[in-house]
Amino acid sequence: MPPSGFVCQYKDVEYWIYFKDHPRPHFTAYVDGQTYKYEIHTLRTIGKPPQSQGLAKRIRRGFFLNEQKIIDAWYANAEPYLPEREDSDPMPKSQQRARDSKRRRK
Repeated sequence: MPPSGFVCQYKDVEYWIYFKDHPRPHFTAYVDGQTYKYEIHTLRTIGKPPQSQGLAKRIRRGFFLNEQKIIDAWYANAEPYLPEREDSDPMPKSQQRARDSKRRRK
């Protein structure tokens, strides 16, 4: 997966990850020409929230249905953007899976 780009789609909502506007793990949802940013682990909005509750629910529903894809996309390319960790800190399982699948593709 490229360092930034399309991850998945649910109905009319597209989910993208752009690493130039990180370090906080978040995704960008595109709906009808509008963009909405959400933190991955808390699902709090970053910036302007959707104007309708129905749209907010649809974005969250799509996230929950594609959660592992979005998290894996983040961790597959996030290493330069992650804070330094101690060697004793365990690596998150989603990051391990993403790293392993990246090695198998080469």
